[in-house]
Order: sequence, then structure tokens, then C-alpha cells
Amino acid sequence: MLSLGYTEENIKKIKSTYPLNITSESTLLYNIKNLVKYLSNNNFTNQEIISFTLTIPIILSTSIENIKIKVKELNTLGLNKLDAFKIIKSYPYIIEYPIEKITSKINTLKDIGFSINSITYIITNYPLILSIDTNNIIDKINYFREYGYDEDIIITMFSNLPKLFELDDKSITSRIKDLEKDNLVKEDIIKITNIKPDLFIKDKDELKNSFKPLLDFGYQEQEILTIIKNTPLILIDYYLSEIPNKLNNLLELGFTKEDIINITSINPYILFYSIDNINSKFNSIRKLRFSIEEVIYLINNLPILLGYDINNIKDKVEFYKSIKLDDLIMSNPKILFYNLDIIKLRYDLIDNSDFIKMMEE
Repeated sequence: MLSLGYTEENIKKIKSTYPLNITSESTLLYNIKNLVKYLSNNNFTNQEIISFTLTIPIILSTSIENIKIKVKELNTLGLNKLDAFKIIKSYPYIIEYPIEKITSKINTLKDIGFSINSITYIITNYPLILSIDTNNIIDKINYFREYGYDEDIIITMFSNLPKLFELDDKSITSRIKDLEKDNLVKEDIIKITNIKPDLFIKDKDELKNSFKPLLDFGYQEQEILTIIKNTPLILIDYYLSEIPNKLNNLLELGFTKEDIINITSINPYILFYSIDNINSKFNSIRKLRFSIEEVIYLINNLPILLGYDINNIKDKVEFYKSIKLDDLIMSNPKILFYNLDIIKLRYDLIDNSDFIKMMEE
């Protein structure tokens, strides 16, 4: 057993719980070897096998057929062999769990709208779902329906965070009230918790803690809430973790803190752009014969430029230069937003002075 990776303590624990009617060391070793071989062939690592046998040592005194039977039972519920073993690995106690209870739970989740893939993920990552009363599961789903969540949002939230199933109505109501205190209305709460459902189970100040990188930089709380309401994806951990680097990069390009707060409040999607993307766009605009200060001025007045295709910007700049009206770009940067085909058509239809007046409006 030591050669398989068991420690002396592991072996003592197994022997202490091993049935008294099977005391032979050789029998124990034989059963372990058979089990190791079987589980190894089904993608269990040695460490997972050790954990499995320590969790339910009784398995060493029963036939491997018991596991095979459970796999077949799970197969009849729509789970393939690989999924069945994922669940067994995650929740060894399922070997001793009545198939009727598992069937009831899976059928309930199917009726609600969960796919087999989602159900597999839920049971694998939150096996305690099998011990939650079916009526409690339905009541939980109905609570979110009645609050105003769409069916697909509910399915996504519970699929991504199965731990939501253990919440009671009081806890959900309390957390919603906490979010309302942050000046969020129902529609905001639904959008934000769809992206970050762990707001229901983490500390009540979790949302404000997410603000910290922006607060530290100088954003006002209302500015941050506006950004989150418009782009709730920013609450995903990956994007949150990247914010300080992106803000510092904009500073290095020459923007002031006030500039950065301005452009990201107007166009919060800038916080999703990669640093390479922003630097490339900034330098590409410079190559159109603008100074650093002019590029910063243009982006400050038209933040959406950072999301434009550079060829789109180049074509417009070249057109205005070709008609000797490139000064208009600096006096009214929003002309870079206009559709070039329409601008060309209007230019051909009206005289130069009227065109200038139109573009300055």
C-alpha cells in the first residue's frame, strides 16, 4: 500500500474502519489492487484513488460491480460514463446514494431547464445539491423568477455558481437590499448578478471592494456605478485585475488622471481593450501626423476613437486633408465619427463655405 502512495496514517485509518469479518492483510491488499486498477482505467490518479478509499473505506469490502452499477444507473439518467465518474470522483458517497433520490433531483433540474452538461457541472462542483429538498430547489428558482430574472439568466447563474442553491429567501432578500443601497435599481441588479452571482454569497461589501482600483485612482463612486451599469462585464475577476495596469498605461501615454476618468466614463469599453491594442491605436493615430498632445486631445473629445479601425480613421483624415479642411479635425473631433460616404456626398452637393458651417455645428 505504501508503494501506491498511502501513508502509514492512511493505512491505519482504513484498517480501523475495515469490516471485522475481513481481517486478512492479503484480502485487503488484493481488493485495493483491483480497485486501483479499475479506477486508474477510468482516469483516477493515485491521489484521487487514495482520497476515494479514505472517504468510503467500505468500498474495499464490496465488489467493484457496485461502482459499475452506479455508473450504469447514472447513464440511464442521461450522464455518459465520463460524467458519471467525474461525479463519483467529486462525491464518493454517491456510490451508497439511492438512485431514486438522484433521479428525482436530476429530473427536477431538467424540468427547470438545466441541460445535462449543466447538471453534471452542478453535481460535480456542488454534490450537496443531492441532499437539498426538491421543493427548496423549486422555491429558490421561483424566487428569482418572481423578482424579474429571465429563465436563461437563472439557469446561467445557478450553473456557474451551484452554491446559490443553499441560500434561503431571507439571505437573497437581504443581499438585494444591500445592492439597492448602492443606488442600483432592479434592472441593474439583475444585469450585475448575472455576471457576478457570487455577490449573493460573498461579503455584503464585495461590490464596493470591486471598486477599489478605480476609487484609488480617483474615480467618484457614482462614476464607477455608471461604468458598472453600462458594462457589468467589468466585474469579472480577470478584467478587474487588469484595471490598474491599463490605467497606468494610459498615464504613461500622456493622459492625465482627469483625462482617463473622462474617456473611460464616456466609453467604459476602453477598460476592456488590451494594453497592446490601446498602444497600437494611439501610435497609429500619431503616424497620421498628429502630435502626442493632439492625439490625447482627439481621444479626450472622441473616446470611441480607441475602438475604431485605424483604416477608418486614416481614410477620414486623408479626405479632410485632400479638401484642405484638416484644421476642422482639431476644432471639431467628432467629424471623425461621421460616415465618410455621406460626408463626401454632401461635400459634392454644397459649396465649401456651407460645408464648413455644417461640419462646425
